[in-house]
Amino acid sequence: MEETESEWQPQVRAQAREEASTSGGMMVHVVAYFGFTATGSSDDGREWHITTAISPTYAQQILRLQEAGATEEELHPVVAQAATESKFTDADVLLIGDTPADVTAGRTAGVRVLGVATGRTTTAELDKAGATVTVTGLEDLQPLRALLRQ
Repeated sequence: MEETESEWQPQVRAQAREEASTSGGMMVHVVAYFGFTATGSSDDGREWHITTAISPTYAQQILRLQEAGATEEELHPVVAQAATESKFTDADVLLIGDTPADVTAGRTAGVRVLGVATGRTTTAELDKAGATVTVTGLEDLQPLRALLRQ
């Protein structure tokens, strides 16, 4: 048993690292916290457990950092970026908001924004803020469906 660990395990690990950093990538499991809040709400953030495949490029970067002695905390930004890019792209995100601040936040993040003029904000104000599409309510789902198909 000791011989297996000392002689074969390093070879197996090296082979797995080579595979992960050149062609296969690797699977990572992360715990992410997403904040969900609504105006006037006191909702807490939600904890998500995400297991996802990451690209060989990120795998290589993570493995090099580990070999250099990086702590788990030091790996967090790289793993978070890798997991985010593997799960979500800007094209996957649609922000629905009813204030110019909502629209500005979405556009700043580079995502599509459906402006809904159901409150104090007018469609003109949401359009001026940069909403991708503006509607007066969600009764007509056609504009929302069209955005989701893009």
